[in-house]
Amino acid sequence: MYTRRYYRGWTANGKLFSWKTVHGESDLEVHAAKPMKDFAAKALYRCRIELEAHISAFPVFRESMVPVHTSPESCIARYMEMAADAFGTGPMAAVAGAVAQGVGEQLRHFSSTVIVENGGDIWAVHPGRLRFLVYPGVASPFGGKLTFSVDCSRGMAICTSSGRMGPSLSLGRADSVTALHPSGAMADAAATALGNLVHSEADVHRVIALESCRRRLSGLIVCAGDCIGVWGNTRMEDDDDKKPEINQ
Repeated sequence: MYTRRYYRGWTANGKLFSWKTVHGESDLEVHAAKPMKDFAAKALYRCRIELEAHISAFPVFRESMVPVHTSPESCIARYMEMAADAFGTGPMAAVAGAVAQGVGEQLRHFSSTVIVENGGDIWAVHPGRLRFLVYPGVASPFGGKLTFSVDCSRGMAICTSSGRMGPSLSLGRADSVTALHPSGAMADAAATALGNLVHSEADVHRVIALESCRRRLSGLIVCAGDCIGVWGNTRMEDDDDKKPEINQ
């Protein structure tokens, strides 16, 4: 089922080239310092074909909501299984972030700035900090004003799960849980797993405390009701009604 990516109208791409790349269930928006639409399409095709071949051989990989061990030869499937193991999810909880990074890693050889957004999950590389916006929903007191920046010089994934918005499965009731990690698969699985733990405002600081002790992530932002928790490699900023920048 297709979901309209309304949030794509909120980004300001500055001097970057931007385009949409689609294959199968993956609908990406890509930003880079040079136009590489055809190359991005081939990169996505390679990721999807590799992943679909593994799913065809091991249907449990798609269906399971807990970690599975299928000894994949596929790099992307292996990263997804590792992320599932780390955070106690099924491998497909990591798919959007893994695909975003899989495409981004292929493009970064030709552009110093690459930003790949896949269903709201992002993998980005840039020589410095980038600004992003977390959208916890129109009913949230934080609305569209929750803006932060993060160092993307070595590559960073920014993945979000919500129990109230979007088509992805969440067992929690968080307005938004945003996880940061250099690995797209890890960030995506983390956002899902931690989102499953947030059922009320009282859970926000518990989840933040849990991850600040474990230090598995680079950063974490959790929103539920009137409560927000922030930890790690994030710099919260005043939005001032500006669109989030994706270049510096």
